[in-house]
Amino acid sequence: GLKTHPPILSRSYQVLSDAMNAFNQCRGVADIPFPFPYSNAIVLVLVIYTVTVPILMWVWITSLYFGAFLAFIATFTYWTL
Repeated sequence: GLKTHPPILSRSYQVLSDAMNAFNQCRGVADIPFPFPYSNAIVLVLVIYTVTVPILMWVWITSLYFGAFLAFIATFTYWTL
């Protein structure tokens, strides 16, 4: 057996138990697939956003290059999320 004081040994078992609980939670997150309809809905909303933002920037911003830059940054930022 292990020759150590009982509080130290019980603490090590508690840390091992916490690590196993965290591992099992991570395994559960990795095993559950992302819902396919939800993924398709996100892509649809992003496509609509990609089409409408340049039009709105063209209406709101007077400078063509600044409006294109802002539309690119806004659209690129949402696609990277």
